Amino acid sequence: MTIALPSRAYFDHALWIELAEGRLVDEPLRTAISRAELIPVLSTIHLIEMITAERKSPGSGVRVAQYLDRLLGGPSKPRRLVRQMDDLSRDQIRTEIDRCLDRPRSPTPDPFAHDFSEILPDAGGDPASIDNMSMVEMVAVAAEQVPMQKYLADRRTLPEQRRYVRRVRAENRRIERDEIIEKWVVPEFPGEPDDDALAVLRVDFDLARCPVLKIDIAYHNGWNLASAGEDESDMEDQFHLVGAAHSDLAFVDRRVRAALDRGRYDPLPSRNGKFPRWLEQLDSYVSERRA
Repeated sequence: MTIALPSRAYFDHALWIELAEGRLVDEPLRTAISRAELIPVLSTIHLIEMITAERKSPGSGVRVAQYLDRLLGGPSKPRRLVRQMDDLSRDQIRTEIDRCLDRPRSPTPDPFAHDFSEILPDAGGDPASIDNMSMVEMVAVAAEQVPMQKYLADRRTLPEQRRYVRRVRAENRRIERDEIIEKWVVPEFPGEPDDDALAVLRVDFDLARCPVLKIDIAYHNGWNLASAGEDESDMEDQFHLVGAAHSDLAFVDRRVRAALDRGRYDPLPSRNGKFPRWLEQLDSYVSERRA
């Protein structure tokens, strides 16, 4: 794996746990971050996984949050808070609709807008306030919010998603382009699209301009065609993909990468198992820079 910095880097939560527990040497990571050569990308799902870990084993989620605060130097230091999958995907689809129909363009959506305000209302929805919150503070505040509590109560079943996945798997088919347009694009059309507009979208709509939708479709196809059964972490794995789609470097677990591979996603993120080797290469890179 070639080291190319500066990079936005998205790590699966399992890797942050290993780093926080000292199972991996993090000195090269610290050096690269301190030089702003590497910028960690964090998402709402990282926050959720810290909260769920804390509920299962008090102290475990906070330990990761404390580590992140130490690693990143506390609030207002190098980190990017990536927007949630659904909101960002909708914005990207609308922008691409405007391009296809040659209409006045919507602003290109920023994947790193501060939508943590949706689950951190005590910050007043002010991006500056959220920037100034430590990860430990975010975990404490978010855990008390009603939307977060509802998600945590539903996360084991998510019945509508489960029914959809079972139906598509039973049909053993890929989600094809026309279905993508009908299911994901048309609902975001402002008003009722006429036949001419639909014909243009079916031909000209470019998934590559909607990274979240592109990776989500690939994951759905790879996941739906898998022989393995459902796993309670499937939804969290899917939500992590928004960070992977908008980072220069991403590590995901083996099941996620296998699903993306089956779904023909390109470029594939790296497997978590490659992370120690990447750290070694980063160490060599950092050492060369010091020399």
